[in-house]
Amino acid sequence: ASTAAIITRFLQSVVDSGTASALRHQYGFTFDIAGKTGTTQNHTDGWFIGYTPDLVCGVWVGADNPQIHFRDLSLGQGSKMALPVWAHFMRSVTSDAEFMRMKQHAFPADRSVVASLDCPMYKEHRSFWEKLFGKKDKVQEQLPHEYRVKKMKEKSEKLTFRERMKKFFGRKDR
Repeated sequence: ASTAAIITRFLQSVVDSGTASALRHQYGFTFDIAGKTGTTQNHTDGWFIGYTPDLVCGVWVGADNPQIHFRDLSLGQGSKMALPVWAHFMRSVTSDAEFMRMKQHAFPADRSVVASLDCPMYKEHRSFWEKLFGKKDKVQEQLPHEYRVKKMKEKSEKLTFRERMKKFFGRKDR
């Protein structure tokens, strides 16, 4: 698996379930996007770099003078100040007849990338019996993006907060 493909998968998860997830639930984008938000100390600068299979765009919001900044992180972070600019730009681009086809393009599907990522997000869950008898984990099928987002949302809604924290921190009941 190429390094670029692995990094793209990581950055897709930032959009699907991380700091840039507003692109899915607030702005309604369903096509393939990868990206990263960022914030400097003291909430002076925020940025979002996002890309699709066809376009790369970066947005920086800030001031040359570090004394000019947000008071706290609630608004002074990349996901709150730069990501909305990126989303509005991308909405304009993808609504233009010349660029509408971009919504249909997907990042290359490379099963070896998914197989190399040894993390729960990319592995099927095994039942007690499968774990007991040593049946191997299977890599999730390369599913359309909208389906992956829907399934991740359903899973997070089914778990209680405590269960999600245990899962996140890798703790198991004894």
